[in-house]
Amino acid sequence: MRRRTLIFVVGGVVAVGLAAGLAAAFGSSADKRPEDAVSTHSTQNPHDVATYWTDERMRNAKPG
Repeated sequence: MRRRTLIFVVGGVVAVGLAAGLAAAFGSSADKRPEDAVSTHSTQNPHDVATYWTDERMRNAKPG
């Protein structure tokens, strides 16, 4: 009887630890976005972008 109780207690502790770990891994990181994250959505007018990026500017552009 004591062995069964011990197995249930250990199993419960493992389950709680696993649930807390998964919540920390997926819950908090999905809600927050890094400060330096780059947006893939542009708010600029496509015409303005096309006229800004001349051939000379594209040649001289540096990544990063």
